[in-house]
Amino acid sequence: MRKYLIFGICALVLCACDNKPVLTDDLKCGDMDVLVTVFKRRADAEIGGEMARLKRTETDNGVRYDGKVGDQLMAMWHKGSEWIMVVGEANAVKCVKKAMEEVVVAE
Repeated sequence: MRKYLIFGICALVLCACDNKPVLTDDLKCGDMDVLVTVFKRRADAEIGGEMARLKRTETDNGVRYDGKVGDQLMAMWHKGSEWIMVVGEANAVKCVKKAMEEVVVAE
């Protein structure tokens, strides 16, 4: 019984690790605003107000994330600081990180 309890605790710890974000990027992909949160085995993307849960796949050229947004298949590729997105039958769109707003502090 004790070994099952230890196994269960280990499984819970491993699952909890996947719920901690590794990276969050605020992107502009074509004319769409995209917020991507990357976890160890998946990514969540908010695209134009719609949420998509994307499955992670390692590739020769970085990481690919596949899923659906609305009723359309989509894919995102990530390598280094670059992102590329395809939604439905559209052409691939290179994404750029949104500039951080500069905060001006009055003296």
